[in-house]
Amino acid sequence: MMPEDKIRTTVDIFGTTYKMVGTFSQTYMKRISAYVNENMESIAKANPRLDSQKVAVLALISMADEFFRLQAKWDAYESEHSQSKQRIEELRKAFELTEEKERGMSGQVAKLQQRIDALSAENERLVEEAELASMSWAERVAEWEAKYNAAASVSASTIAALEARIAELEAERVRREEALAASEAASAEERKAEGPAAPAPAAPSAAAGDEPADPSLLEKYHKLQEEYAKLQTEFNEWIQLTQSETQ
Repeated sequence: MMPEDKIRTTVDIFGTTYKMVGTFSQTYMKRISAYVNENMESIAKANPRLDSQKVAVLALISMADEFFRLQAKWDAYESEHSQSKQRIEELRKAFELTEEKERGMSGQVAKLQQRIDALSAENERLVEEAELASMSWAERVAEWEAKYNAAASVSASTIAALEARIAELEAERVRREEALAASEAASAEERKAEGPAAPAPAAPSAAAGDEPADPSLLEKYHKLQEEYAKLQTEFNEWIQLTQSETQ
């Protein structure tokens, strides 16, 4: 450092004037001087018999003790600061690890959310399919009911028609039996009226299986019986078919 860079100042310490030269500011050097002067005056007041040299030595010892105490506090502070820095570094690493775990958890949460969305969509699709299936089943049931009602209606009308036809055939059969009986009775009366001169063989009874007096009536009667039996068979088959379709 160049001589012109040095700072000079005059201070008073314990009654003696000193000229100080240094690189510090005058304010700082006067503060140091005032501090030394206060220490020496404090020791001198406590020990008035001591000379200035001993007061100065004791002041130096006091300031040295104060220095070492401050140095110890500084070392403790440095140690605590170092531990704090280490703790801060550990916390920083733990925080970074936590952030990394959170990022991993965020990815897992996103995947889980996607899975939940997919399952929700699948559930909605299944619900829609179930509703459609239920509607289709209801439509099929309604269709079956309509077919059953239609079959029942047709069966009822058909049965009524068949029963009416059977009744007609039954009436026709009775009428023809009565006509056959009347014809046989008339034939018998005619044979009786002719007398014994022209005897004729008695006409066998229709009930006994012989030919009647009017073969056409007997033929019609047999045809009527066959038609009646056929109609009765068809009627029974229709009833069985209707019952099997409606079950």
